Amino acid sequence: MNTVSTIQHQSFNCFVLVLVLSYIYNIRLATYCRKGFIMNLLLEVKTNDTVKGCINWGIDNLDNIIVDGRDDIYPSDLHHELFNTDYFVIYTGEAIDELESYGVFNAINDVAEWQQDNFGEVYYKDLTEPVQLMNMLTYIIGSDALNECKTLQKALDDDEQLSLKQLKAIKKELEALVK
Repeated sequence: MNTVSTIQHQSFNCFVLVLVLSYIYNIRLATYCRKGFIMNLLLEVKTNDTVKGCINWGIDNLDNIIVDGRDDIYPSDLHHELFNTDYFVIYTGEAIDELESYGVFNAINDVAEWQQDNFGEVYYKDLTEPVQLMNMLTYIIGSDALNECKTLQKALDDDEQLSLKQLKAIKKELEALVK
């Protein structure tokens, strides 16, 4: 075999291996093919309790903001307020359970891909600690969920503080994602 056919043969073997592993471990290959549609894929390809749990946790945090009557949040800060001011999980055992439910390799892939896209490099230390990995995954799932909220996307253009009416509308949109 010449060098070109050897490389093609190795590429084909890798492709077959990825297909087999994706079937066995339910790895989502669609994220490689269709960037930008991560949230839809998470909710359609994998009806996953972890994804729903992360979004529901964000909804609970949003509920607290609404109950407190806070109307001092800018649209660009809402993601931080909902998914980055507290931890989704704090215990290693709880994080491991959530990661196993989601798929450990899926979580590592999603976080590594997000870090590469946003920072230009992957922070491997974050990927080896279950609590940090799960909280980072929650942050990413929250970002994807909020990107699906039309009320928030419209408010981002205005860049004025969110009213309670807008916060309630965003809550309804998030609830629709997990139904």
